[in-house]
Amino acid sequence: MSDSTKILSMKDKVLANMPKEETTATYTCGSCHCVKEGKPWITIDFPGNLYHACSYSCNRKMDDVLPKGYYNLIVNKEDFNEPMPVIRTKPKYEPFNFLTDTEINNMSTEEYAKYEENIDEQFLLNPIRSKVYYEQLENEEYERMIENESSDSSEEFGDDDY
Repeated sequence: MSDSTKILSMKDKVLANMPKEETTATYTCGSCHCVKEGKPWITIDFPGNLYHACSYSCNRKMDDVLPKGYYNLIVNKEDFNEPMPVIRTKPKYEPFNFLTDTEINNMSTEEYAKYEENIDEQFLLNPIRSKVYYEQLENEEYERMIENESSDSSEEFGDDDY
């Protein structure tokens, strides 16, 4: 028989199909200096050295060793779905302006619908201010009603100059 057509014994076949023992890799965390098994949480290649961290908190403690914005130095980028910088900006706050009855009457239907949505939201966020606004609208309506009654009564009696 030639060497290329060796007949494998049953023992050789079984040994060939048995799973190989996997050796677990170990690493030392660059922050807490613990020796850990398995894959590190993050691995960073910075000036020729590999820095490993076992957790997010250990990674944050290594900020004095690592440069700012080191995303391009991360070796295991596949473990992060989207590392993004945290940009803290203040949300733009636009104060809600309550409109008078006259301003509301001059609005288009679309503008009025949008105003109603905003005023409902404002009522939830600031119920006291909204209550004052509605009371003001009622007072304006009452004033108009009194003015209309007084103008109607002056027309009834005519111009009475004494």
